[in-house]
Amino acid sequence: MGNTRRTPISHRLSASVQSRLFPLNTIQTPSTGSLTHTPTLRRATRHVTTPNKMEEWSLTIRKKWLIVGDWNVVRFPQFEAENLQVDGFPGARWRHAEALLRKAMVDCPVEKIILSFGINNRSQRDKRSTIREIKNTLTVANIRFPQATIYIPEINFSTTLPNREQTMLRHINGYIRTYQQHIPAMTEDFQTEGDGIHWTHATASLMLAHWVPAVLLILLKEQSASSAALYSYSKGSSGSAAILQGSSEDFSLPSFNLLSSSLSSP
Repeated sequence: MGNTRRTPISHRLSASVQSRLFPLNTIQTPSTGSLTHTPTLRRATRHVTTPNKMEEWSLTIRKKWLIVGDWNVVRFPQFEAENLQVDGFPGARWRHAEALLRKAMVDCPVEKIILSFGINNRSQRDKRSTIREIKNTLTVANIRFPQATIYIPEINFSTTLPNREQTMLRHINGYIRTYQQHIPAMTEDFQTEGDGIHWTHATASLMLAHWVPAVLLILLKEQSASSAALYSYSKGSSGSAAILQGSSEDFSLPSFNLLSSSLSSP
């Protein structure tokens, strides 16, 4: 054991995420006894378009990983993820996110939540009001789900939007970047439909794939900080550092399997 080489934790975490990206149901073939794999396909839930959003919208959480957002998350491709739930609310703003989380029915412990809102706040004139909506949503999320880690993606937006709206979105992103668990904006291949608001299906697929390693990176940074503290604490009297071991199960991420087939237009 003295010469045993341990795989660096970053490599093990990366491998863990890769394995979780492609979870498959295992079925034994009766004739041959061999194992085959068949995917269970899921897709985002699109909630009703309504002017009475506060009254008619509701959220029931049945999975431990949740992505909740506006219309754009409805365009995610089909995915394989037993523990993932995706809910999209057309036209939703941050204040709607707060209301949804406040009155949500919860059927299981929640571990991770990605809140993807903000594009529909672009026309608000009062910048302080929008930031207050985000703060209120985070307060409710942390009260309702104290054991969950909450992530907020920066808002990708089209440069074809009016300058005033772009200014507002940049202001919102400036605040989001101050939040420790924020997901940086996608920097390449971002495209919208002609309205400059709704993602193309190709962009939606790329966005979901972008969020997974972004969440991993946040976890790696947190692990690095805790490992550094543990390293300092666990030095033996001989001066040699204790070997730090990290279980991949400590870094369970939403297990997305992005399929080549795209969603049909809702």
